[in-house]
Amino acid sequence: MNSTIKWDNLERTSIRCDFPQEWTWDDFYSAYGQAKLRIMQVRHPVNIILNMTESSSIPSGALAFLRHLGSETIPMNMGYTVVVSHHWGVQTIWDAFRKVYQESGENLGWQFAASLEDARTLLGIKQVAIAGM
Repeated sequence: MNSTIKWDNLERTSIRCDFPQEWTWDDFYSAYGQAKLRIMQVRHPVNIILNMTESSSIPSGALAFLRHLGSETIPMNMGYTVVVSHHWGVQTIWDAFRKVYQESGENLGWQFAASLEDARTLLGIKQVAIAGM
């Protein structure tokens, strides 16, 4: 099943990828690729929200997939990525990935939130911190 990719705000500073209940890594890669293409269409920084609140499980092979993803080139104006999930395994897999593949984990630098509202708040705090530097 395909994911939905859309701008999360009128300013086009965040893209949201909504994942269905069942999805594959191919679905994820396609959604992430579409998000990166949209980011390259604008000049300002753009964050990504990976909304997995409807997902019932995580596909197998997560560590290998994340390692590959962490070695990819990202657009210069790509901001933060926040994963929104209620699934207990998402944070656990991420923690294991960062321990095993430290360099790829640092390249991705994803954050986690329990709700879309929390993700938007987290991104707003990060944007304020950057503006204050």
